[in-house]
Amino acid sequence: MKVIIFLICFATTMISSVAQSDAIKDEWEQPGEFQIFSSFDTEMSRAALTRLTYVMETLDLTPSLNIAPYRRSLALANTIGDAELMRVADIHDIEPEFTDHLIRVSTPIITARFYAVFHKDVPHTSDIKALRDLRIGLQKSVLILEQKFPDARIHSEMPALFQLVRSQHLDAAIVSAYSLDVITHQPNFDESFVVINIFDMPLYLYINERHKDLVPLISNGLLLVPD
Repeated sequence: MKVIIFLICFATTMISSVAQSDAIKDEWEQPGEFQIFSSFDTEMSRAALTRLTYVMETLDLTPSLNIAPYRRSLALANTIGDAELMRVADIHDIEPEFTDHLIRVSTPIITARFYAVFHKDVPHTSDIKALRDLRIGLQKSVLILEQKFPDARIHSEMPALFQLVRSQHLDAAIVSAYSLDVITHQPNFDESFVVINIFDMPLYLYINERHKDLVPLISNGLLLVPD
C-alpha cells in the first residue's frame, strides 16, 4: 500500500513539474523571435541589445529581450531561452549550475566602464585601494562594485549619489555606464563634478548550445557594429 501511495505522489509531482515547465515555456516563447534574457534593465543593456539587433538582422533573426532576476535569467537562457544578453567572462565559474548549456561569444557585446565622480573642490584619485578609504556611494545593484567596495554603505541611483557628493556627504560616487556621456547627462550632474575612469570590464553574450552554429557568425558580426 505504501508503494502505491509513493508512486501516486511521484506521478503527481512529475505531472505538476512538467505542467509548470510548459507554462514557463509558453510564457516566453514567441514564434520567429530569438529569446534573449537579462537581469539588467538599464541604458547599458539597451545599448547591448541595439548592437545585437544590428547583427541579428543580418541573420534574419529578431531578438526579444526578457527581464528576469539574476539567477532566473541565467536559468531560462540555459534551458528554454536562446541567449543571455551580457555577463562577465567568468560566469561559468561563478554560476556553473545555471550556465552548463551556454556558450560565450568571444567578441564582447559591450564594455562596462566604471567611473569615480568627485566634487571638483576635493582631492580625487583613480586608485581602487585609495578609494576604499573614502566615503563612497555605489550605484545600486551593480554586483562588481559591491565586490570591489564591500564596506560602502550607500547604494543608490546616480542622481541621488551626485546630490550626496555635491553636499559633501560623500567623497565620491562609483558608477558604471558604457560611455561617459551617459554619466554627464544624468539628472543632478553639472560642471561642479570631476569624473575619472577607474576600470573597464568587457561583457559577453552567451548563446544556448542549441544555436552553437550562430556563435562565430555573431562574434564576427559584433566586430562590424558601428560605434
